[in-house]
Amino acid sequence: MQANTINATQSTILVVDDDPNIRHGLALALKELGYIVKTAKDGSDALMCVQSHPPDLILLDNFMPQISGYEICRILKADTFTEDIPIIFMSSSDSIQEKMLAFESGGVDYVVVKPPQMTELFARINLHLKLRSLQTHLAQKNQELSQAVFDRVGMLKELQRTNLLLHAQKEAALDGIFAVDEQGRIASFNRRFCEMWEISQDVFASDRKDSTAPNGDPLGALLIKSDLPVVLINLLENTYDEPDVIRRGEVNYRDRVFDY
Repeated sequence: MQANTINATQSTILVVDDDPNIRHGLALALKELGYIVKTAKDGSDALMCVQSHPPDLILLDNFMPQISGYEICRILKADTFTEDIPIIFMSSSDSIQEKMLAFESGGVDYVVVKPPQMTELFARINLHLKLRSLQTHLAQKNQELSQAVFDRVGMLKELQRTNLLLHAQKEAALDGIFAVDEQGRIASFNRRFCEMWEISQDVFASDRKDSTAPNGDPLGALLIKSDLPVVLINLLENTYDEPDVIRRGEVNYRDRVFDY
């Protein structure tokens, strides 16, 4: 079902009116249209009904004994549990003052239905149910988006913690570490690798001012331009030419022997 499509059989309407003839007449007409209808004879009955089974829309008489329709509306709009339920006021009065009171108390519409003007009333009911469906759909999507953002932030924080841990482990390693990605760019190296070959870390750092590679310097360019030890260049070239081949051996550099 699309967000702007209302299924009448799934919408519940509460009719609140102290006049039993109007109350029962509206209930019968709305049921014939396929709505689920509940009724309340006064303000107290209406408040209990809404708290136990919140409807999708309320048709509310503005003039009732004990508690007026305006006061009922204010009570419902002050409660976060019921504040989003659209309330349409029904009245026999076409007074501007009464209409202003209806909107000021939180009503979404005001319809003169005494004598009954059912066609207009049903059109407004359908309109406000569609609006409520759209608002509910939008609120749900916003909640899903907020949750997705929250989850992504959590994942990024966890990834940062993992990267920090891996970096600390890499720097604490006794072995030299040098890694190249699938595009042939220098992906990672540790301090021990530079110490073993007596070279500056700046040789491999991708944030050098003369670096043009967006994600690390290309290894091929580095082997041509830099003054690395010949034995290291030969080792890196062999690895660069055949990246899928696993090699094990020894290299001699000055008075030291390195396993790889």
